[in-house]
Amino acid sequence: MRPRTAALAALAVASVALAAWTPAAQAHGGVTDFVRETAGPYEVAFGTSPRTPSPGSPMHVSLRVIEAGSGLAVPGASVTMSGRVLGDGGAALESFEGVDADLYEEDPVFWDIDLAVERAGDWVFTVEVEGGPGEGAADFSVRVRDSSPVPGILTIVGLVAFLTVVALAMRTYLGARRARSGG
Repeated sequence: MRPRTAALAALAVASVALAAWTPAAQAHGGVTDFVRETAGPYEVAFGTSPRTPSPGSPMHVSLRVIEAGSGLAVPGASVTMSGRVLGDGGAALESFEGVDADLYEEDPVFWDIDLAVERAGDWVFTVEVEGGPGEGAADFSVRVRDSSPVPGILTIVGLVAFLTVVALAMRTYLGARRARSGG
């Protein structure tokens, strides 16, 4: 009966680990944390995924653009973003201009931009909106920093430990089963 208990325990551990690893429901584009600013007649909410981007890695920017007074979507609007990171003397170390945001068709208040920046530092992203109610712009600060390899290493160590436990439990279960069958 002991091998069966070990197998059930391994199955329970595997189920709990799988449930813990399943990603939770997140907001639009994986962005869960938005910063809101007023941009003329608009309210712009800005968020990135990952929350703290790394240089050279893909970054998803999700924008929520609504009319400030009514809270409604802005049909036919043009949404663009530029960015810059400043050095100690105030000069731009790296910048880009006029990246167009793509309207998220399933919910017309959301706009998406996918990009990568090559330099670590405190970036300022300027979102410009032009539509029927007028024009507006808002600045958002994002810290881009070099990533640490520690979380990835810990994930691999945890996965190896988990697979070792499952393998040992299966070995115990199959060995006991063979002993019972006389083989």
